[in-house]
Amino acid sequence: MKIRDSVRERLNQAYPETLLPALGISGDGRNRWLCPACQNDGGHHATPDLSTERAGAFKCHRCGKGWDAIGLVQFVKGCGFRDACAFLLPHTDLHASELDEIGEAEATPRREKAADAPTVPDAPRKSKAVFPTVQALSEWFAKKNGVKLAAQYDYRDADYKCGFAVLRFKDGAGSKRILPVHAVPGGWSVGDPEGGGKLPLYGLEHLGDDDTAIVCEGEKCVDVARSIGLENVFTSAHGSQSAHRTDWTPLAGRDVVILLDNDESGEHYAREVAAILRSLTPPATLYRRDLPGLAELGKGADIYDWLAARSGQYCCDELVDQIMDVPCSLIHAEGDAVTTLANLPDPIPESDNPAALFKGGWLRKGGGAFLIAPSGQGKSTWTIQAAICWAMGKAAFGIEPVRPLNVCIIQAEDDPEEMAFFRNQIGKGLKTVAGLDPVEIEAAMRRITIADATGKAGAEFISWLADYIKKHPEIDLLIINPCQSYFGGDVSHNAELTEFLRVGLDPLIKPGRVGVLFVHHTNKPPNAQDRKNWGTDAFSAYIGAGGAELVNWARAMLALMPVETMPGVFRLVAGKRGGRLGWVDAAGAKTNTRLIAHHDEFVYWRDVSFDELETVNGGGGKDSKYGDAKADADELAVQAQAKAWKLTDLRAYAEQMFKTARGRRAFDCMKAHAKEYSLAIVSAKYKAAIFIGTRPEAEQAAAAWDASKGEV
Repeated sequence: MKIRDSVRERLNQAYPETLLPALGISGDGRNRWLCPACQNDGGHHATPDLSTERAGAFKCHRCGKGWDAIGLVQFVKGCGFRDACAFLLPHTDLHASELDEIGEAEATPRREKAADAPTVPDAPRKSKAVFPTVQALSEWFAKKNGVKLAAQYDYRDADYKCGFAVLRFKDGAGSKRILPVHAVPGGWSVGDPEGGGKLPLYGLEHLGDDDTAIVCEGEKCVDVARSIGLENVFTSAHGSQSAHRTDWTPLAGRDVVILLDNDESGEHYAREVAAILRSLTPPATLYRRDLPGLAELGKGADIYDWLAARSGQYCCDELVDQIMDVPCSLIHAEGDAVTTLANLPDPIPESDNPAALFKGGWLRKGGGAFLIAPSGQGKSTWTIQAAICWAMGKAAFGIEPVRPLNVCIIQAEDDPEEMAFFRNQIGKGLKTVAGLDPVEIEAAMRRITIADATGKAGAEFISWLADYIKKHPEIDLLIINPCQSYFGGDVSHNAELTEFLRVGLDPLIKPGRVGVLFVHHTNKPPNAQDRKNWGTDAFSAYIGAGGAELVNWARAMLALMPVETMPGVFRLVAGKRGGRLGWVDAAGAKTNTRLIAHHDEFVYWRDVSFDELETVNGGGGKDSKYGDAKADADELAVQAQAKAWKLTDLRAYAEQMFKTARGRRAFDCMKAHAKEYSLAIVSAKYKAAIFIGTRPEAEQAAAAWDASKGEV
């Protein structure tokens, strides 16, 4: 026999909060779950994509698959219809006896009943189990499922009468299970109240005369907010996807402040609640309040986590003041916040800001930059060398990260063999020239991933990149080389650039998800007569091939331009936001230009020598306003020959001895000619500290340094 429609319907309304964990499907605690079809690989997935759109309907927003509860069990367990029904039983309000007459389901769809067929009344539906108290029901469920009651949330009306409650259980593994219960004549039964009516607000019994109400996501958040003295705090039942199932009319006409959780479901909940409250008569006025420092606690953090992080540091009144002192932003009809200039939050210090990438605010997550140079100058090796340094948390070419970065390189220029060759050559330079620790270099290389987007351009590349960012939320910076390979349009058309950068890319990287550094080519160089200062003057930001939208969109622009009179020497010009890098010239004056050069022996970008610097700048000699750098270097070398110095200490000594600008030039000259002075530069193990002196003394100083820091 077939299962009766009424029983089938009640089976398909199994409680997802208990059913899905029983199927081994994990979620984020906010009614989003990992899809058993496309997210069952055991890997990390930033966003669970299976949701319960309505009772008995499960839909994956990633792969598009959907099931009712019976079909979901059959899919996951690989079982037949009858076994699936039996599996669902503990997660419903059904009695086992109601399944006694169930046979195997037929594969063919039910035929519609003929119009003239006699109407046969349904068999009387068996009543649900009734327990005298919520406690008795809770004890029965706990014993039946091997779980323990963790919390009970009573939903009361304005007269303090409780007709609905939500029970939270935990099993031995710490997984939570949620069970709604409701009052019936003679006691309590499992499930939402019958009749399909709206559920009451949680906290309604505390509704006061104050016009302002606060809405949080989840009963636990309401309770902890009230525990510190916040008043008029409410939430709805069944998570962030079910605000529509609650009666919000008690908040009509009030000012309502929404405290958001730090994730996408929190944003969704705020939008849904705002839309509901705005539709009331009279409509509520909606505001949002973002708790200070909540983002630092990680994705999914809420007021409960925020208060836990401040436990023991502040009294309750101080915590309430911290919350209420945060300016509110009005939410307009589309659900987004309208923020005034006065309400913009103060910047978070770089060391504590998860969106910060480089010091001085040169580039943050959510922003993009361009490195522009003529063809064949070494842009690819520049980006690889920069990526390794940034992955170590060290400055590259005067651009310093706020912390070690996770970098992803997407490139269409070089094959894997050539990339490996560049890696080895640059690693050699970082070890022998920069004096960095080989172990630290190798560890940094493991933080750099290489992604393959071969054949992807335009909208197809944007779609591919969206999926990649979603799968790898740990990435801080994307290096895309070259831009044109993945843009796939006419770079001279600003409308096409806008579509790619602002419409396609911006929603992927904002707000604060990841930063982007594009590598791009210049236009064809002008002739020699017109090439003076090309790419190095005040308009260097505009030398990239294409429309002005490139510069308008980018937060920062770098130009890497050859010095024609000195092959292998280049000017690195920060044409946009260069002032944030803090570069200074030999005289200590601010500048947006640095000189770098190709190494003579292997593929590696190095600092220019003192002689190269003097030649490019046209300075030096006894008549220089900075003195005779060679003579000053001779005098400084005597100090290094007498004893070993930590390199940074000797530079500070030079600046004190000769004044800042002159001392730096003397120090650079002495360092560049260290071998001529019989000096050696030795790197210690601990934090790669560098020492200079005669080789025996420099090595001895480095060893003593390591010993003092506990390095073996």
